[in-house]
Amino acid sequence: MENLEDIVFEPSSLNAAELFDFGKILDRRPDQLHGRNIVTELARQWLRVRTRSGLTSPLCANSVQMAFEMHRGAHNIVRRAKWD
Repeated sequence: MENLEDIVFEPSSLNAAELFDFGKILDRRPDQLHGRNIVTELARQWLRVRTRSGLTSPLCANSVQMAFEMHRGAHNIVRRAKWD
């Protein structure tokens, strides 16, 4: 598997069928990722968050988020609370 950091992706260059196929790729769980799917690994590699101590670290899912990701179906919807 190539290094995910070397992938350049421009979503606007894909049609609907290609985007659908790309989604299937992102949901794959290669052996090298030890049960994680590709999209979760990309988030871990590319997204950074600031910790309470002010340092930056990779975005890591908590146990509830990991459980959701492992068991989610194609039609699961996550709703976010609206804050006024």
